[in-house]
Amino acid sequence: MKKLNASELAQLEVYLYYFHVSELKKVCDQFQLSSTGKKKDLILRILAYCKSGKKQELINFPDSSRARKGEKYPLQPKTHILIGAYKNDLATRMFFKELIGDHFHFTAFGIDWINERWANFQYSHWCRQRHVLRCC
Repeated sequence: MKKLNASELAQLEVYLYYFHVSELKKVCDQFQLSSTGKKKDLILRILAYCKSGKKQELINFPDSSRARKGEKYPLQPKTHILIGAYKNDLATRMFFKELIGDHFHFTAFGIDWINERWANFQYSHWCRQRHVLRCC
């Protein structure tokens, strides 16, 4: 397969967001890529393959980063958000609004922001980001 240039990749990314998850999974299957994950995961995997021609390794989170079934994990400013423990309920939205500020609105961007931090967690970065968001 021909590698795509930056302009072609940008255009492809726009088109891929119009696909349904089931369609993205079929594209992944055609390229023999993993078809697990959320819509953004599938899109990023396809784009990475089209850019480099190489399959992207899946992130394997350690068990210590995953919530255990049946346990409660209260949110506090200095605790980690474990994979599987997050819920988009009123209490969680109010927690983030208090932590980040009144301009906080939970959107798909917010979900992606949290997921990226799960993948590349750096506590010092989180603290700096939190401070920046409070100052905005």
